[in-house]
Amino acid sequence: MKKMINLSKLFATASLSLIAASPILAQSNPGASCGCPSVASRPTVLMSSLSGYTAISGTQGGELTTGATLSCQNTYILDVKIYIPSGQTLTIAPGSVIKGRDNSAQGPSYATALVIEKGGKIMAPGTESCPIVFTAEADPLDGTYLVKNSGKWGGVVLLGKATNNLMLSNNGPFVAGLGNGKLCVANGLGVVEGFATSNTQDQFGVNTTAGGVFDDNDNSGVMKYVSIRHGGAILSVGSEINGLTLGSVGRGTTLEHIEIVSCGDDNIELFGGTVNLKYCTTLFGNDDMFDYDLGWSGKAQFLFGMKAPWSSSNASASAGTITVASGAITAIAIGAGGSGYTTAPTVFISGGAGSGATATATINGSGTVTAITITNGGTGYTTNSGVSVTFIGNNGISPDSDSGFECDADDNTSNNGPKSHPIIYNATIMGNGKSVGSSDNKGLAGINMKEASEGEIYNSIFANFKNGLNLQTTYNASTRPTGDTWQNWTSVTGAVSATVGNGSQTTKIKCNTFVGVTNSFVKDASTLNGTTSTLNTAADSLQFFTTDKNVATTSVPGFSYAFVMSSPMTSNTVTTKNDVIPTTALSVVGCPTVPVDGFFDPANYRGAFSSVAGENWLSDWTYSQVMGATLGVAACPTDLNYDGITDVNDFLIFAPAFGTSCN
Repeated sequence: MKKMINLSKLFATASLSLIAASPILAQSNPGASCGCPSVASRPTVLMSSLSGYTAISGTQGGELTTGATLSCQNTYILDVKIYIPSGQTLTIAPGSVIKGRDNSAQGPSYATALVIEKGGKIMAPGTESCPIVFTAEADPLDGTYLVKNSGKWGGVVLLGKATNNLMLSNNGPFVAGLGNGKLCVANGLGVVEGFATSNTQDQFGVNTTAGGVFDDNDNSGVMKYVSIRHGGAILSVGSEINGLTLGSVGRGTTLEHIEIVSCGDDNIELFGGTVNLKYCTTLFGNDDMFDYDLGWSGKAQFLFGMKAPWSSSNASASAGTITVASGAITAIAIGAGGSGYTTAPTVFISGGAGSGATATATINGSGTVTAITITNGGTGYTTNSGVSVTFIGNNGISPDSDSGFECDADDNTSNNGPKSHPIIYNATIMGNGKSVGSSDNKGLAGINMKEASEGEIYNSIFANFKNGLNLQTTYNASTRPTGDTWQNWTSVTGAVSATVGNGSQTTKIKCNTFVGVTNSFVKDASTLNGTTSTLNTAADSLQFFTTDKNVATTSVPGFSYAFVMSSPMTSNTVTTKNDVIPTTALSVVGCPTVPVDGFFDPANYRGAFSSVAGENWLSDWTYSQVMGATLGVAACPTDLNYDGITDVNDFLIFAPAFGTSCN
């Protein structure tokens, strides 16, 4: 039987579909389809008030000694650092919302975070229609909280017992609060970067000197359809936490459909471990999108990253001369007033021989700090030596200037094994075209491989970076007898040197497309501005473009990295959307085949997204869709020509078909 199209029913159905899939509804009530009340109506519960909470000295928080179960009936406030100890589980129901409190006025060490200790577990099985959201306490979850807001709380930290390459002789000893990059407490045992305590709750890995054995199948739980927003707060002066930190996390852990939004530091950082990642999104982070170190050897597939559209930053304030008299701080001069502060920053005084000093800042109408007023001079200050003054506050848009992937073996040129060696397929990583670095960010590359790192990255797209691939060549016969990342990559072999490789080819970058990058392949550009004086040889270029089938191009049909926000300081309005999906799949002929091993999925194309309509894995639960930042990743029943909007052109397609029959 043939049926006539019922126009009123068609549009009624389409309207209902649009309402059901409304991005704003997905935010104001992320648990609508699983019976959760609207976020605005949920009562708040402090995490420190849950049963079994026990404070731990030095952590600015405490453990939930009996675990906990969070439901979507409440909004939970991370008012302190919350730890889930070994043998306990934090279970989070789909549709739940957890908000991190901004404790920056109390000092960096008070930043809130959720930490899953070694042996503890998180069970957070969100769904596409009922995601789990971690965000800042100030976020009303209605789409209005500005994406420029970063560092408003800490983040989520998972710690495990899988392999890392920490050795005390090279990577230690760890000194609480020193922030010198030496994380090692004992061979195989480290402290999460940024944490200024020696408490065991903050440690990852195992003490191999004491007989500990790594467990590469270690299971820290499940996180699916989880969004982590506006984190990355300072935990100790000069060191921030990541959106999602993974320390020696094992492959028994499941991490799929993870989203990091507006993080003040790296979006996802891995310190060793064997954990695998799948369907991960990073948006508008200040540092690297994906950062691996200390021997991570997991797998990853379907990764999407997008940097913020701004490429410059307002300046931070700094202190000048600190005056001490009679054991107290009596004055602090302004070294630089900074710019762009919308509210006066918190003044945090640390270090030195004394304690207890506090001060406040005053800003002018231009957002510049004009005065520092001492509110308590403190006691015991015999000199200003060692006293540090930090201004904590949002002074506008973050510099967002670093790399897509930052790939390290370790932070102290130890040459310890095993080297970091992940296998990565199908990423789409979009930069913001920044050519001048800022802060501590370096490289400005889609893939920045340094510090003797290894790894394999295949069938991916990198767009709008100053540099596409950067390989470090700084060979040193004493600290790295087998060479650096270029020596790991090149097929030119012989006696290892600054110009000859080691024959291992343990770094493989194949079948990737670099779109709109200034330099598709460089060496030794791990500098603030991503510049290099090390020229590529003919053999380098032959291997990169011909043997390894990488492509450099100015454009790809249907694909666009253009992205514009009309006024990011005051709104989240997007005026130009990017498009992550090429019209026709980019060829992988002659490229490595995606392994059939139970983790990787078949994907006969380059990039994170298939060009086949309806097969995209971003959807209304993701923040890029809430903002309307990306074209073509969510089904729209009225967008008949798939241009991202419903307009007269869609009607012209429909009108000639009106009244025809369908079966």
